[in-house]
Amino acid sequence: MEIAMDRELTDEQKEIICACVMRPYLAIWADMGAGKTAITLHAIAELLRLGFIRRAVVVAPRAVADSTWAQESALWDDTKDLRVVVLRGTPSKRKAQAATPAEIYCIGRDGLAEKGEHRGCIASADLKALAADAVNTLLVVDEASSIKNPRSSRFRALAYFKWGRVIELTGTPTPQGVADVWSQAYLLDRGEALGKNITAFRRRYMTQGFGGFGWNERPGAAEEVLGRIRHLVLRLEAPPPCDVVYED
Repeated sequence: MEIAMDRELTDEQKEIICACVMRPYLAIWADMGAGKTAITLHAIAELLRLGFIRRAVVVAPRAVADSTWAQESALWDDTKDLRVVVLRGTPSKRKAQAATPAEIYCIGRDGLAEKGEHRGCIASADLKALAADAVNTLLVVDEASSIKNPRSSRFRALAYFKWGRVIELTGTPTPQGVADVWSQAYLLDRGEALGKNITAFRRRYMTQGFGGFGWNERPGAAEEVLGRIRHLVLRLEAPPPCDVVYED
């Protein structure tokens, strides 16, 4: 696969772009500065060119959704023509934005679910509009550790839909322990690797804390869990920092 650009990607980044094209469900665990946004944008461009997807939906922290993806796409020769639409503003504006033809739609993770408790689908009207053709859509979850809580409304809203492809991006996949990866893995393989629900996961890999409060990892659980999802994960380290020369 030939990748053209006016800036230069590393060979490792190009390999991950190819993996994103070949593997429909993938988590990229990347250090800060490793270029995960650029990698994903190039993958989106290639997937669109090949006809594997019709569009991409990027879920990100609000500030990142509002500007980062559009700014980054403009920097590269083969992504600068991608139309990026950001859902923000009043409900009527967001409805019009979701209906605007584009290759990439960005939505803040604060806009994924309806406020309050609802039975069944809790996805917001914005997410429902973007997921209308979920089977032909690539879902990108930027900062995927934000869905680590399987009871959170944002995870439940995203998991309601069967996305055709999913890419998860994070530099901190297990901020509070290995249990944080269950929901991230579920969104990729619907529970094939780590179980269909968090209760079964905890029974297998964890023990309850003193007095029944909290959960603790069983010895060796982290290694076993990470081994079971190895086929879903690619690791990308940031390039070494440049030399700094000080002049007084």
